[in-house]
Amino acid sequence: STRDRIAKDKKEAIKLAINAGIDMSMDPYDWKFCTLLKELVEEGEVPMSRIDDAVRRILRMKYRLNLFEKPYYDVKDFPLFGSAEHAAVALQAAEESLVLLKNADGLLPLAKGTKLLVTGPNANSMRTLNGGWSYSWQGDKADACAADYNTILEALTAKFGAENVTYEAGVTYKQGGSWWEENAPEIEKAVATAEGADCIVACVGENSYCETPGNLTNLTLSENQSELVKALARTGKPIILILNEGRPRLVAHIEPLAKAVIDVMLPGNYGGDALANLLAGDANFSGKLPFTYPREINSLITYDYKPCEHIGKQMEGAYNYDAQVAVQWAFGYGLSYTDFAYSNFRVDKTDFTADDTLTFSVDVTNTGKRAGKESVLLFSSDLVASLSPDNRRLRAFEKIELQPGETKTVVLKLKGSDLAFVGYDGKWVLEIGGFRMQAGDPTLQLVCSEGRKWATPNREVLHQTFECGGGPAVFPVGPPLFSDGMFHSADCLRTFAAVMRGVFYILLCWLAGNALSLATGNHISGNIIGMVLLFAALCLRWVDAEQVRPAAKFLLGSMALFFVPYGVGLIESYHVILDNLWAIVVAGIVSTVAVLYITGRTYQILNRKNPGKNE
Repeated sequence: STRDRIAKDKKEAIKLAINAGIDMSMDPYDWKFCTLLKELVEEGEVPMSRIDDAVRRILRMKYRLNLFEKPYYDVKDFPLFGSAEHAAVALQAAEESLVLLKNADGLLPLAKGTKLLVTGPNANSMRTLNGGWSYSWQGDKADACAADYNTILEALTAKFGAENVTYEAGVTYKQGGSWWEENAPEIEKAVATAEGADCIVACVGENSYCETPGNLTNLTLSENQSELVKALARTGKPIILILNEGRPRLVAHIEPLAKAVIDVMLPGNYGGDALANLLAGDANFSGKLPFTYPREINSLITYDYKPCEHIGKQMEGAYNYDAQVAVQWAFGYGLSYTDFAYSNFRVDKTDFTADDTLTFSVDVTNTGKRAGKESVLLFSSDLVASLSPDNRRLRAFEKIELQPGETKTVVLKLKGSDLAFVGYDGKWVLEIGGFRMQAGDPTLQLVCSEGRKWATPNREVLHQTFECGGGPAVFPVGPPLFSDGMFHSADCLRTFAAVMRGVFYILLCWLAGNALSLATGNHISGNIIGMVLLFAALCLRWVDAEQVRPAAKFLLGSMALFFVPYGVGLIESYHVILDNLWAIVVAGIVSTVAVLYITGRTYQILNRKNPGKNE
């Protein structure tokens, strides 16, 4: 774009974007896109085939969403919207999403009758539970729109009783101000209130935000909130630190002050109720961190980092090079009120190729005294590769529920091709060599005995690859073979689809013609009928084709395919094999199918008001 200085003006930027594959503009403030794109097409800078390609995908999606039949929805179409059934699912989703990161000395779950001080700017806010892009763009309307739901304070009060819960925020967000603005802190009030509490629930994090207005320059938790936690820690009362945030704010300086830490992220309207159930032990934690929580501001890293990004010790040499990743909590980390043990990790084959399916099994046992759910994560590590491999990659997972003492065998399947990576040349490659697989603590070794490089962007094993003039295309094997709707590329795929339909047409016509020959005893008339059916199909296909090239290829392919079985028909003595009665039955059935199919195609061609129907 002009901002990135790769285009001199908006018109050139549109040209670059459309020709690169962008199908739609979503700029709500400037309608020049339409005019400029039209000019580009008229000037030959953007081919009409590219416009057709984009429109086809957009119309196909609208068709699949049934927007041609029903362009809008009525609340009556969703009788369960806002129902108790949906509420139960939302609550369960929240309960299984909250992540227990620390539980020193088994502080949680809290005993009945525990007196709580609920504090922090996120304690009594629906806005912070929902975040941005919820009830409004920046989320600032959530407190009004979601007033019927429980904040963390309201949920804890309902769960533990008003007589056991006191509230003093200590720090609050500025009403009507920017998302990051806070009022003058009143930390001393919260400290004074803590004297009558057995435990402190400190709800910290950030206010709702989204997109550019939510940008920040410092990930560290705000100074007011940090000071609140430090002051409360000096009371000697155990602190449960609740992190309510849309991104990981750095808490390394206050985490040691807390006995328990829970990351609730943005749990939605039932987040407060879910937290209350979990703190009381009415539900068990089972959430896992979906990201790597950094300890330092210069340690923003993903779990699949490269080996050189974390050496773990100083390298030998004059410079004592050191690369350390300071992680607060790792990706996939999450505690529970029970414990799980992994054992008997195995795979059905230790040598594999790209075409193999690897079946992994591992036994998981609940060794604790509470029922719980566990997410079984399967990781892979490429031991040596031509391009520095990722430290590890999550390949499969499954969540299971176990009663105390119960053991389940979890089976996870992985395609050999899934262990491929994109090489220096931009192509997918699976190299010969070793892999380490891990589920829980157990690991095992695999060896790829036969490498492969893919010439196409898609490395699906269950696809056959065809090279067309417009570039590589992938055609799914197996039925249905005769619909363009299954294709996602451009003209070369439509060409191949046309040829495949040619195969289908020609088989029907050839069978019909030869069957009629057997029935009538007149080979000439039967073959003439078969040829008539064939050319009727060809004419329909020609009309249906949007370009000459696909139709021409269809014609040539169909004629070539026609003469192969026709020649075989001259050699074989079908009249010896089939008697006249069966020949008549077969001829009737095949001819009927052919007529119905061709009639259906004709109807589709004439009924072009709904483009999606033809897909």
